[in-house]
Amino acid sequence: MKNLYKGILKKTVCIYFIVSTLSCLSAQGAKPNTQPAPQGAEKAAADGSSAESAEEIPPRVIFGQQLSALLSEQKWDEAIALFDTLPEEDRDSLSIRNLKVAVLVSTGRLKDAEETAKALEKQYPNDLNVLYTMTMVAQAKNDIKMRKTYLKKILKLDPDNVQALYEEGVDFYNQGSYKEAGETFGKILKKHPDDVQALIWCGKVYYLDNKMTEAEECYRTALKYQPKNSLAIAELARIKSETNRMAEAITDIQKAIDLEPDAAPHWTDLGSYNLQIGRKEEALAAFNRAIELVPDSYFIHIYLAGLNDDLGNKEDAIKHYKKVTELYPQYYFAYEGLGILLFEKKDWEGARRAFINALRYAPANIYYALSATVCTYKQNKKAEAKDFMSKYLKTIDRAKRETDYYLCRLFIDFAGDSDVNNRITKEKDETERLRKFFYLAEFYRLAGKGHLAEKFLLEIKTTQTPTFFEYRLAISELTPNADTTAAKK
Repeated sequence: MKNLYKGILKKTVCIYFIVSTLSCLSAQGAKPNTQPAPQGAEKAAADGSSAESAEEIPPRVIFGQQLSALLSEQKWDEAIALFDTLPEEDRDSLSIRNLKVAVLVSTGRLKDAEETAKALEKQYPNDLNVLYTMTMVAQAKNDIKMRKTYLKKILKLDPDNVQALYEEGVDFYNQGSYKEAGETFGKILKKHPDDVQALIWCGKVYYLDNKMTEAEECYRTALKYQPKNSLAIAELARIKSETNRMAEAITDIQKAIDLEPDAAPHWTDLGSYNLQIGRKEEALAAFNRAIELVPDSYFIHIYLAGLNDDLGNKEDAIKHYKKVTELYPQYYFAYEGLGILLFEKKDWEGARRAFINALRYAPANIYYALSATVCTYKQNKKAEAKDFMSKYLKTIDRAKRETDYYLCRLFIDFAGDSDVNNRITKEKDETERLRKFFYLAEFYRLAGKGHLAEKFLLEIKTTQTPTFFEYRLAISELTPNADTTAAKK
């Protein structure tokens, strides 16, 4: 969840700077008049208002309006070119050049952005806005050292600069330096006790330090100043969810959603809280809404895959597991989940590919190799199955994993099953023993000894708290339509 919020924060930095600058440009066009208009002047003013207002709008204000429109339409090249249309005096001004850097960063032109920013720094080495612009460039480049350097420069010139302290605190937090983050936000609150953002981040730090009371106080204080701050409400809900107040947590996160209905993290939290109290249908609805908002979140797809599997929506579960493997292939448990579901469908080739992919990311996991081998045999591809296992066998340290070695070798030689059975029976860890019995059962099924296979599968079925994926495979093999493929030596 931290990463989801972090991603949102990173993407808004330059946009915030651009919007702030454009607002300043628009404000330059406003000319407050505190003197009452002379009697009779209203009509004359009205007659000439259109022409005069058109003439009086400064070029910078027109530029700001045009730039804002182009950026909203994502016309990046035209937005950059627009800077060249300004009068030279405006084009060379510090504020406009600073703004150009922000636009270059937001459009991904980092090389041009850095060159422009460094030229500004050379001309204005102690200007806080220029130095802050350099921090934006550094963040876009993901140059942590550079960003830290410029934040330090700002704070050396202005030790109480709230924006720089805030950015430094967030950086500390994202880098896992929670003590330093807390100290930095504390500096802000010492002089600005009503700073809502600093209060929220302090709460996050307390939460990670398991100081729930202090964290809750931070969020409640923030809400005293901003009662409708959806992030503070959401973080308060998180505290309640972990302090046995789940009903209150769900009520609070729903309030956050009402205030910010398009915030995916809120929907994810709602799904998580409902899941914790067993409300799977409600959780599914919340996660479905979250994935509509952020379709490429592998984190949410993982939740949806597991939930749909639990609820019996097998095809939806398969769809979400496949999406996880596309977005985050190194999360090999998604391949495992996919392999289980396809094995249950008797899609032996699909299951084989899934277990092979899981093995790529967890090469020491013999169970993925064994599952893939079993699936290959079930397709009657005996030579391919033996060749695959022969190659995998070479990766096993026989001296350290003797039972694993002989179990795998069983699928090559189709001999020595009594010895393997004795070795597995002596296994003290029940989970390891039952997992290995599943593959011994599959060996007996392939060898045409179905009565022995069923004996081991039934023993697996009787386990009270299964925590291994082979349990699912064993149950599927005990169903009436279970595969009866047999292979000879």
